[in-house]
Amino acid sequence: RLSGLRANFSVGTDRMQFTFDQFVLTERNIPPLNDISFASVASVDFMKLFTIGAGVDFSHAISLNSHLTSPDDAEYVTDLDTVRDAFGNPAVDSVTGSVMMSGDTGRYTFRGVKFMVHATLDPFGALRGKESLLNEILGKNGGKLYAEAAVIGLDNYPASFEMIDGTDPMNPWGYESIAQRMPMMAGINVPVWRILDVCAFEIERYPAPYPNDYYQAFMNKGLPIPTWHGAYHSDTTGYDSASYSRNRWYWSLYMKKQILRHFSLISQISRDHMRWDVNLGNECNYDTEEIMAKPDQWAWRIGMLLEF
Repeated sequence: RLSGLRANFSVGTDRMQFTFDQFVLTERNIPPLNDISFASVASVDFMKLFTIGAGVDFSHAISLNSHLTSPDDAEYVTDLDTVRDAFGNPAVDSVTGSVMMSGDTGRYTFRGVKFMVHATLDPFGALRGKESLLNEILGKNGGKLYAEAAVIGLDNYPASFEMIDGTDPMNPWGYESIAQRMPMMAGINVPVWRILDVCAFEIERYPAPYPNDYYQAFMNKGLPIPTWHGAYHSDTTGYDSASYSRNRWYWSLYMKKQILRHFSLISQISRDHMRWDVNLGNECNYDTEEIMAKPDQWAWRIGMLLEF
């Protein structure tokens, strides 16, 4: 879904290695298309025992069309209050007869700054590649611990009373806490005595109050706002507000085994963010949302990998 360029720079010694990656990226699948983003990732490895790094993404920094990156239809209104006349009485709209309301206005945008940090601890890093029974048990990756956290947008997005087509609030709860935009992940490469080349178990906490969905951006005017469950799912779909109103946990067990020189088998058992890449044509457009939205849903898959 992305195209781009990557430049890599590495320097260091046996004791410390510094790596820097610079990306220039453009979106080719989800609107607004063809905007340019700049992402930088740097990491430092200490004696092959501990690695720490961080990255920043200036998302949609250059717009192909600024009206699509920050669309006019994505105007929000906050701090909504009653309009009052000179005597302090509520003002009434002469056309609709309803009490007039006003508030602070702004505009949602796809442009933003994202941040991430990651770390890897390899207690057996000094033993990698050496002939020993422990190294046979560990394999190439066994015993490594790793973690990553991200902030998907540094700016808070206020809740809004503005309506889409006069019916649904655009962003009824907002993203008014940075904790709502901080997915966190931790994992371990399980030692399996070289039976498998990779055996990785991961868990993730995804705290957003909305479905992980791009319906508004892809199918509804290209709006940079979340799809809230009350406006998206009917009771017949099996998805309810409880699926989204609490912190969600995800997990994955990934395995890989090389069978021939260029051929490997891979398998995964997980509850992750997988989604269909086709429009199924039903009322909820499941293709725009991750498949396993309910906590008890999980999947398994098997694949083949040909590498040269």
